[in-house]
Amino acid sequence: MENKFFRFDILGTSFSIKSRDNIENLSEIAEYLRAKIDEITEESRLSEPLKISLLVSLNLVDELFKLKRILHQKNNKEQPSPETIEAERITKALLRRVEESLQGHGPTIVHD
Repeated sequence: MENKFFRFDILGTSFSIKSRDNIENLSEIAEYLRAKIDEITEESRLSEPLKISLLVSLNLVDELFKLKRILHQKNNKEQPSPETIEAERITKALLRRVEESLQGHGPTIVHD
């Protein structure tokens, strides 16, 4: 399959990626990302693109981890291990701390 270019315009930044995936899939991914950005921007009231990107990234990784756990549990039909439960607790605590920091209730992330 031939490489195709897809142009993204997100958070005031434009760039093109080269992919063998079809354009419809890339377009769907871009729309999902834009929806997540809008959701986080509205909920957090952040305006800095870097902070928004970090918070969106953390939320997407959290979604991914949750889906992986669900898939693992369905495939293995077993209860989550104590380690998995503890990892989830730590992840949630870290997400809360990052969200608070990004909203100005804690240390500020500096980007040079």
